[in-house]
Amino acid sequence: MDTINEITPQHPHWPAGLRDLNERMPQRLWVRGATAVLALPGVALVGARASTSVGNVNARQIADECGDAGFAIVSGLAYGVDAAAHSAAVSRRMPTVAYLAAGVDRVYPAAHHDLAQSIVDSGGALVSAYSPGSTPTRERFLERNGLIVTHSRAIAVVEAGFRSGTLNAARQAREAGRPVGAVPCSEEVAQHAGCNALIRDGHATPISSGAELLALIPQERG
Repeated sequence: MDTINEITPQHPHWPAGLRDLNERMPQRLWVRGATAVLALPGVALVGARASTSVGNVNARQIADECGDAGFAIVSGLAYGVDAAAHSAAVSRRMPTVAYLAAGVDRVYPAAHHDLAQSIVDSGGALVSAYSPGSTPTRERFLERNGLIVTHSRAIAVVEAGFRSGTLNAARQAREAGRPVGAVPCSEEVAQHAGCNALIRDGHATPISSGAELLALIPQERG
């Protein structure tokens, strides 16, 4: 097992965006991998676990473009869009951060053990607000979503069903003041209904590339 580091908000690599959680910000994180990657600007890619082949291609394309622009790819190591985004980063040794709803020593889903190890081996990090040995719960997945979106400068919803848990991440992103982009697709595909609804309701901006996602990030004033 790789070394696990426990860090607090005083650590130089503490993700600055988490401070927007205010009283809900965790007071420690457990990190397996490089803590320095947490200090890089990040973008989140989230979406359906039962993603389509088109969704996986879109996730990889957006991850590639954002990684090339110097952003860490942030997601949750789940099946589908999460895995496609992390895999794209790993394949090109671009930085990627996976927030877990369990301890960093208990990869969930277990089928992503090798992907998790490749994230660490390629210079990325597995991160959790829960101590080693902790098991995932529904509440922890929702809290994990909050860490993913506040860590990031912008959020891309690549695919999402109409009742997808991904929509919770989009809501938390809006509440935290993070721009949300969603990939519009066919109304006939169930995995696209959530993205189309976000756009239709004015809760997300339609995007089709990493460049369009990055364009949503407010420019810092000098």
